[in-house]
Amino acid sequence: MELKGKGYYLWQIKRAFEGNPGKIADAAKQAGLSHVLIKVADGVYNYNITNGVDMVPGLVAALRSRGISPWGWQYIYGVNAVNEAKRAITRVKQLGLDGFVVNAEKEFKAANMAETAKSYMQELRAGLPKFPIALSTYRYPKLHAPFPFATFLEYCDINMPQVYWVGSSNPGQQLKRSIDEYKALAPVLPVIPTGAAYGQGSWSPTASQVIEFLQTARTIGLSAANFWEWQTAYVKSDIWSAVRHFDWAGSPPEPPSPPTPPIKEPETPTPPKPPITPPRDPRIVQALDIGNRLMAALNTGFANNVVFLYESDGRLLCNGQGRTGSGELYSWYSGLLRETFPPKTVFRLLDTGTYLEFLKIVWSAKLPNGNTARGTDLIRMDSTGKLIAVHHAAFTMAKSVEREYA
Repeated sequence: MELKGKGYYLWQIKRAFEGNPGKIADAAKQAGLSHVLIKVADGVYNYNITNGVDMVPGLVAALRSRGISPWGWQYIYGVNAVNEAKRAITRVKQLGLDGFVVNAEKEFKAANMAETAKSYMQELRAGLPKFPIALSTYRYPKLHAPFPFATFLEYCDINMPQVYWVGSSNPGQQLKRSIDEYKALAPVLPVIPTGAAYGQGSWSPTASQVIEFLQTARTIGLSAANFWEWQTAYVKSDIWSAVRHFDWAGSPPEPPSPPTPPIKEPETPTPPKPPITPPRDPRIVQALDIGNRLMAALNTGFANNVVFLYESDGRLLCNGQGRTGSGELYSWYSGLLRETFPPKTVFRLLDTGTYLEFLKIVWSAKLPNGNTARGTDLIRMDSTGKLIAVHHAAFTMAKSVEREYA
């Protein structure tokens, strides 16, 4: 099945609209997506199983009912290549998917992995002889020479390079380079690239970069383009909106018309100038920005969205104990948003200010059971001013039980 138009990779179904298949499919329809690529397997195991329930069949049905093509993807490790392929075959047939993507990365840069790749692909193709299969991996083959690109592509129908322009601002140029480098390999397959719709460290794509990526893909004649990843894009409203409003089937927007010369109005007396308002303290503006972003992330109920606000070695401090780095932060916030502030808790920013070298934010939370909490956070940002470096806070529950976090 040929893909035409815009698509997203969906990693964890439960993170999107709490796993509601109808809401996910409606959002996909409203965004003008032609397809969604769902993770269905991880190595030899099924994926997107929550509390023993397979969440993929319901989503596949919801997407299909709205005219959106459901594809699946699997991350492979090469530890047990034949069984990984058998798992993929079983999931494809069980779920009635339209296509399948093999996601192979660093594990296959090790020595002598070409034979492992061949074993996997031969088994996969034997089980899915006339089924659309794509490869998702590095954007620049020349930079990843140990990876067996040709071995994988020999058994594929589509090439889906990961053109993530992290730390840069030239997606169109990087897409063209990626395609040129793949043309030097055999076989040369149709390309459906995957662009960046996520942030890393202090970098995040802009809406204009996303549009440039899509326009470049369409201008050079590609049939479709994808983005990684659904949930990280959805919480960045400007990125989601840019993809949503890009009309893949339409023609590129025309340049704006030259401005009409203004009509000269009769001269009138110049009114007195208003008094100059002193500029707002930039630290207060910064406190308001991180306060709003923190509340928005907490209101999603997902720990990942909060951890994205910290630098990679960001630090939480509580009662003399610290939690440092994304892993510890994720573990801590997962417990906080599951046990202390369960789903449907509503966080609200009340006030912002400064205290010594810290930004100060004051917030409240209303829990589903009617209880409330009120907290004060002290935050020091990193050198870019965009990510949290150090975070102290304390909050008091309605029962006057004081807890400290961060």
